[in-house]
Amino acid sequence: MSEPLRLRVLFFARAHELAGAGETSLELDAPATVRDADAALRDAHPWMAEKLATYRIAVDEEFAKDDTPLHDGAVLAIIPPVSGG
Repeated sequence: MSEPLRLRVLFFARAHELAGAGETSLELDAPATVRDADAALRDAHPWMAEKLATYRIAVDEEFAKDDTPLHDGAVLAIIPPVSGG
């Protein structure tokens, strides 16, 4: 049996406001992908699906696709769209 992946999750902008914190941790069974992390985060934080229409996930400071594999100690960032002018 493989060791679980321990991930650090950072919330930015509106996600930070909704979470009430700048970060959380997440533990997943290996192997896991960004899609798996996203599903686990939506289960743990229902506001992600309810209040954030769209967001991107970055892994170790690079935007990631759903099928990007994760590694133990990875840092995920939840980044909502940014508006401004």
